[in-house]
Amino acid sequence: ATLRGRQVEITYIVLHSSSPLPKPDPVVHLVGGPGGSAVGSLNYRTDIFQTLRRSRDIVLFDQRGTQYSSRLDCNPYFQVLSAQVEDDPELASQLEELAAEDEQLTPSILQTQIAMSACARGMSRLGVDLSQYNSVNNVRDITALVSALGYQHFNLYGISYGTRLALTLMRDGPYVSAATSPVTLRSVVLDSAYPVQINNYENTTNLNEEVIQQLFEDCTRDAVCRTEYPNLEARFGALLTRLDESPIAVDEPIELFFSGQVVRQVTPAIARLLVSRFLDGEPWFAPYFPRIIHELEAGETATLALALSGQLRDDSDPTAPADPAALPTEERRSQVEVQWREEARREVRQRPGYSWLNNAYDLASDLPEPIREEALLELNLINAAPRTAGTLKQYVEAYFTEEPATTLLADLEALSPDQVRAAFEVISDLNNSGSTEGMHYSVECHEEFAFNDRERAQAIYEGLSFPLLGTAGWTVTNQIEAVCAVWPSGRAAAIENEPVASDVPTLVMAGAYDSQTPPSWNQLALTPLTNAHYVAFPNTGHGAIAYSHCAQQVSAAFIDAPTQPPDSDCTQTLQPRFVGLEEPLN
Repeated sequence: ATLRGRQVEITYIVLHSSSPLPKPDPVVHLVGGPGGSAVGSLNYRTDIFQTLRRSRDIVLFDQRGTQYSSRLDCNPYFQVLSAQVEDDPELASQLEELAAEDEQLTPSILQTQIAMSACARGMSRLGVDLSQYNSVNNVRDITALVSALGYQHFNLYGISYGTRLALTLMRDGPYVSAATSPVTLRSVVLDSAYPVQINNYENTTNLNEEVIQQLFEDCTRDAVCRTEYPNLEARFGALLTRLDESPIAVDEPIELFFSGQVVRQVTPAIARLLVSRFLDGEPWFAPYFPRIIHELEAGETATLALALSGQLRDDSDPTAPADPAALPTEERRSQVEVQWREEARREVRQRPGYSWLNNAYDLASDLPEPIREEALLELNLINAAPRTAGTLKQYVEAYFTEEPATTLLADLEALSPDQVRAAFEVISDLNNSGSTEGMHYSVECHEEFAFNDRERAQAIYEGLSFPLLGTAGWTVTNQIEAVCAVWPSGRAAAIENEPVASDVPTLVMAGAYDSQTPPSWNQLALTPLTNAHYVAFPNTGHGAIAYSHCAQQVSAAFIDAPTQPPDSDCTQTLQPRFVGLEEPLN
């Protein structure tokens, strides 16, 4: 068949099974975001899928528009605008005045809107059609990849947005074209489900509330907690109100262990952090939360300080195998990753493609303003264009004349196709922020935000028991609204807001403390599925497989026998054991 139109490249990695006789159907991992990079987090993905890999290949790939697959990278525009605002107080003042004219805007949201609008124009100059970066086309890419790798049957493991993508494939079926061989979807794991029918931006304010309510339920089931911390829900509500009216000063500034940010007083924002970052993210934290609430009522911050600074941190897994070599330690993973990245960077710097790109950057930096800034921005964006020598040639001819152009074009002609590709790979690594903004907003504006209603969002907020836990959600809603107004990704058909029904064997895995895709979202995804199993993981946050060996075992057992309910007895071991008032702190 003849392929027409613009093409995107999909970068993939196959982690071959450690079994001498692997099963013929691989697990294809769908990463979240949207905008996340599976290839860019290789060590992490290798770790969490090691149990599944014992019997099957694991296929990792970067979805179109993400870091290593024709990336829609807008980060350079954020960097330029941020530097301009920092260097020009008058510009900063103008942004504040403009933001003050609209109650839904802040200077930060306005900066995001300006940067994304400029990025959209830059992408347009490169010939990028932003309406082509969405879940429906991602499904076509998945089918093409599985077919090209020679597999006939495959399994899906989606996390977060990856579950929404999996549901889209379950609805539409593997895409069939004259260029691909037929493939069959065998089973699906939806880990932290983001159902198609959920109106995400109507629910940004209620996510923390569902998580804290789960903590209160866990407390009432625990003998120590319900005895030593009675009426915890009402007490927490009163504490939030008090913190809003009169924040509590800490004895000494506390440095957050994960960011270095310094905390000098306890406010509702710190309470939100404890729910959204600690309950969802740090399994060791939940047992201490009731004690922290109790101490804060008395104006004490001792246990809170130990938690925020990481001194109570314990990454042990109660469901891990007894053999310490069975699961790599965090320190070992970190050492391997640092060594791998250093060796990779040394190897890349020796490639002619790297030298050509480095020379192009130096020459672009010497151009006069304003052409200099435009040339550097476009060089950062060029990964969204086809990864060919022709793309680099067009760039040179657009920004350089006479001798610089002659030298660059001559050196470019001497590069092999692989060396040209190496130059693009270097660009992919330049702005490694973990997620790609362009792809994130292309998907969310196209198939999610358009179906949301601000009045419904307001009604949900007004019905909260703890509205102070939800106020930050308005920032998320207001920002997506501002960006979607300038990001031309189009609007999806109504089917992208309707429940997905399917009889494909499916396992839905929900973390009890997941504040991004809470258990209620997982139940929404489960309901229309006629051949599905549901497993809830106590004291677990977003992306259950990353929290415990139990989650890895359950998902592997299901994929081995998707027509049978998986054994989930190990989840009982994950229940939090709450710390009493007199219990010493380790």
